[in-house]
Amino acid sequence: MKNFIREACIISFLALFSSLATAKAIGREYIIQSDFIYLDTSIKASTSARIKINTNLHNDIAEIGGGYIIRESSPSIELLAGVRYTNLEKYLTPGRAINAGESLIDGFGGMRLIQEIGENSNWRLIGKADMGHGSSALSWNAMALLNWQYKKRVSVSAGYKWLAYDYQTGIDSNRSNYEGVYQGPIISMAFSW
Repeated sequence: MKNFIREACIISFLALFSSLATAKAIGREYIIQSDFIYLDTSIKASTSARIKINTNLHNDIAEIGGGYIIRESSPSIELLAGVRYTNLEKYLTPGRAINAGESLIDGFGGMRLIQEIGENSNWRLIGKADMGHGSSALSWNAMALLNWQYKKRVSVSAGYKWLAYDYQTGIDSNRSNYEGVYQGPIISMAFSW
């Protein structure tokens, strides 16, 4: 690995209207990284009684963390830890509007593996997984990418990403459960300097 690498990429989820921006800095053995995910979707439906229901979901997720490279040769192994903040706003309009908003803060820990494909190849497989806990009962995040080093400072990746939450708040009749899984294919382009 280089003595110091800075990498920034923009990734688009193809399944929903969502975007993910990532920044990562790698020193000799340490990593600092951040992610920001923006999700905005709406669903319109009608019941058998012809009641129109509109549901809107707006979600911002910000993650900051660090890591330690425990193995540089392929497969490279990086241990990761950090904090993930989630702002969730739900709007439901079955005649009258119902707004609900939640803010979650979870610590997480996980790892990233990077496997070169062949000797002197520009291709590699990247896998990342972490689990967290805090405001939510459980959160987990996983990503698998096929990466191609297009030029010295430019790479392109394609893969799949999952992010899941299990969250409960309130008691008895005021109890609210939120179990969400965001998943979808991703395409990214990374620039390093």
